[in-house]
Amino acid sequence: MDVGVFNADWSNRSPSIQTLDKLASYISGNIGTMDWPGTFVITETRKTFQSKLNKALNNAYWTLSLPLTYDYILMGWHADKYAINKATPVWQSAEGKYVGVILDDLTTKRSVLYCGVHHPFMKVDEVREANRLTAKFIEEARAKYDFDLECIGGDFNKTPRVLHDWMPDGLRLAIGVHDDLKTTKKGTPDNILYSHNMDMTRINIRKGLLSHHPLDASFEMEE
Repeated sequence: MDVGVFNADWSNRSPSIQTLDKLASYISGNIGTMDWPGTFVITETRKTFQSKLNKALNNAYWTLSLPLTYDYILMGWHADKYAINKATPVWQSAEGKYVGVILDDLTTKRSVLYCGVHHPFMKVDEVREANRLTAKFIEEARAKYDFDLECIGGDFNKTPRVLHDWMPDGLRLAIGVHDDLKTTKKGTPDNILYSHNMDMTRINIRKGLLSHHPLDASFEMEE
């Protein structure tokens, strides 16, 4: 499973990618540089960005764009690799700051709980509530639905240490507590959580025009 994570950071973006068309072209190019990952998550987008990105990607991905409180999360999965499981719901929580779906891998026939998050960081009460609701969602999905893998990516606005202490049991960090990797100039708010039955085979951080450096990683299910 290949995953790309982006934060479009609409408040702190290079002047050369200020328009949605230029941003879509830039992110599409990054997705291509990542060798067209099976899935991606983009936080801090706008409602109209979905159609711009779909066009830039030549409609090679199915995409889902849903609002949180202040922004949209846009999630994508390659049309040749994954299909949304239509027997399960699409989860969305403005207070929990997450969107989730279950995808079916068209090759392996395995299913994955696939989520995008953009947690708050300034107001303590909002942080606690997003933490609680995201953890509750994961636990309830585990109890009610059958899936083989779990992958949660996005801007958690937490250091790897804080994220490690918060995350539900059974998950691993792509960027761990002792890793010397940063997704911004000052730290590592962006990360990927993946289920314990997967091994990470590679990870890249790609510096460029976004203030949050795009992150991509590959995972394989343990035999």
